[in-house]
Amino acid sequence: MKKIRYISFLLCLFFSGLLMAQKEINQHDVSRDDLGDVSDQFQEHFFEALAQEAIENPEKAITALQKCLELDQSNFAALFLMGKNQAQTDAFQSAEPYFKKALKQAKPDQEKYVHVHLYRLYIAHKAFQNAIVEAKILAEQNSDYQRELINLYHITEQFDKALEQIKIYDQKFGYSEARDQQRMAIYKANNTEDAARDYFKMRLNRNTQDCGAYKFLNRIYLSRNAFEEVITLSKKAEKELPEFAAILPPMALAYIKSEQTDLAKKYARKALNNPMIAEKEKVEVINAYRIFAEKNADIKRDLIDLLDQAITSEKNTSSQAELGNFYKDKDPENALSHYRKALRNKPNDFKLYKEILNLELYLGKFEEARKTSQKALEVYPSQGIFYYTNAVALFELDAVENALNQLDMSLSLLIEDTELELQIHRLYLKIYQAQNNTEKGAFHQKEIQRLKEKK
Repeated sequence: MKKIRYISFLLCLFFSGLLMAQKEINQHDVSRDDLGDVSDQFQEHFFEALAQEAIENPEKAITALQKCLELDQSNFAALFLMGKNQAQTDAFQSAEPYFKKALKQAKPDQEKYVHVHLYRLYIAHKAFQNAIVEAKILAEQNSDYQRELINLYHITEQFDKALEQIKIYDQKFGYSEARDQQRMAIYKANNTEDAARDYFKMRLNRNTQDCGAYKFLNRIYLSRNAFEEVITLSKKAEKELPEFAAILPPMALAYIKSEQTDLAKKYARKALNNPMIAEKEKVEVINAYRIFAEKNADIKRDLIDLLDQAITSEKNTSSQAELGNFYKDKDPENALSHYRKALRNKPNDFKLYKEILNLELYLGKFEEARKTSQKALEVYPSQGIFYYTNAVALFELDAVENALNQLDMSLSLLIEDTELELQIHRLYLKIYQAQNNTEKGAFHQKEIQRLKEKK
């Protein structure tokens, strides 16, 4: 069984949202009404704790709350706030008992706030089985936690439960590419790619216009060098979905690798000229065609023509609907502004967080990237990519130890994402080289080489 280290989506995938719960918690600031019937002395200590918490001084808040609990050891507000501040100091063993005591004293409308904080505590300390228990409770009221359950079952190698949870989510909200990507990652981790093939074939039998099924079946067939299956399936997709651009790269690759020259050139040109095809897929087609051309001197001229067309197409391609995408390469500052505006309208959008963080780091806005990473982790606490971006920002801000902690967290949540894993080890190497730690640096250098060979 493969070693699971990361829940992706950069994938990405993959895709948990806790914003609704986060908003509720922020709106549930502990007030005088939450205290119940307490003495003036209790109130004095309690509001001192709130004041210290507000200025991010958890140690002094804890001291004030200890005085509260000496006066009333069963007060929900004091227990809950004590758990939050203990968690801020990374005192897992101390925070958990206070949250559990608070849960016993909580009213029904207060329980969910405690469960959310327990969930975050368990995620932060990699107590994933406990996090699953909390996510199940929270999922009864907030479907976003169903996505968290998918990730947690995946990382704990409970593959059947992860697939069942994806099925439940799909039944509620319909299929999505992100969940299909995670489904594929689960099948791959569990060495059950035949089951993946059968699953997507079943979907096509039910609906011959299922775009996701075509896309992922083609990926499976390509990975097996089953080029005739790719061609047959893609022709069916062309008939059912004439505007479905995603079939063009696999068709081009299948014709190239089966050395059907005229059709290879035709579909390579279509793939490279289509603005809906991602750059990564275009590069894959170009590379395959280059290898083909090296073995066939007569078509080297075709390769040059294709490359010229690809360059021209990229220059002329724009997306009116996504101004951030349009400006990303041309004017990163302008792109960042548009992405931030978009995030205000879609505050739990995984892709927008990624785009914003990429640009903030590229533009050297490290303090902003640190804050954005923290916001993203409030929404997506089990997504390793945001621990990585936080680590990059912290490193650039000279908070090296914190950066290492974030890298450790990112690596522990890694699943089948070679590119992210490579970036994590590169940052480790950079840190340890700066510290003249040759032993750890050598280890990460070997990991980088291993991952390069794997790509």
